[in-house]
Amino acid sequence: MPFILSLFLLSLPACMGTIDVMRADVNDLKSDSYSAKKDVSDIREAISGLKHDMGNLNVLAEEAAAAKNLREGQAELYSQMMVFQKEVQAMRGRLDEQTHKASESLSKASKEGELLAARLDALELNLKELSAKLSAAEEYIQKVEASTKKDKGQAALKQPVVPDAEKAYEEAYAAFTDKRYGEAGEKFAAFIKTFSGHRLAGNAQFWIGETYYSQRDYESAILAYEEVFRKYKDSPKVSAAMLKQGRAFIEIGEKRAGGAILKELVAKYPESEQAVAARIKLRELEFPEPKAEKPAESLKK
Repeated sequence: MPFILSLFLLSLPACMGTIDVMRADVNDLKSDSYSAKKDVSDIREAISGLKHDMGNLNVLAEEAAAAKNLREGQAELYSQMMVFQKEVQAMRGRLDEQTHKASESLSKASKEGELLAARLDALELNLKELSAKLSAAEEYIQKVEASTKKDKGQAALKQPVVPDAEKAYEEAYAAFTDKRYGEAGEKFAAFIKTFSGHRLAGNAQFWIGETYYSQRDYESAILAYEEVFRKYKDSPKVSAAMLKQGRAFIEIGEKRAGGAILKELVAKYPESEQAVAARIKLRELEFPEPKAEKPAESLKK
């Protein structure tokens, strides 16, 4: 025992040193373990942060996909909008074309309506003139019948009878209405010779022109109408003579001269029934309609 104890005591310092070393190692291990735990905690925090970032990245990816889909949808909508715009433009072009055609048709119908209205006015005026002439003729016939009855049974006067102007004119006009144009022309010429200063002398000269016109002797008619302008400027038949002279020129192919006379008629007598007929003829010839101006001098051939 003493030996063993001695040996133990001798080895005790060495053991103590070893224990100290072991304690130091344990402390180092504890320190390393603490550092490792801290590293593990840091790693876990980093992993958690990465998971959060991954979640954000997923959200961003979803938003990017949604934005891409939206852009694709916008592009498709824009393409459809362009197609619709082209269709609208095409429809608008067709609508403008149809509107233009409708406007042209309406304008043409309006012009035709005006032309028909003008012709109707001219016919109504001619009807009034014929009605007035018919009334005058009936009145004259009644006077003649009354005069015949009054003179019936009386002896004829031996002295030469002075011709009556009104009667002579009516006889000439009756021959014209019966289409005895040669006889009517002679009687109107005799009337003018006998009653040169009578108020109906200008009318008689006009009817001489009408006898030629009715027989299509347009050159002679033109000269006869010219006599109305030259000798009977105040006659109510001047405008009628201008109208018929213009038509006579047109009948022989002188449309330019005829149109000029009709334009002068419209300018000088814009409110007359003859001006209405002249406007119709000018439209048929496609002459520009003249404006009413200061009366010009009568045209000379």
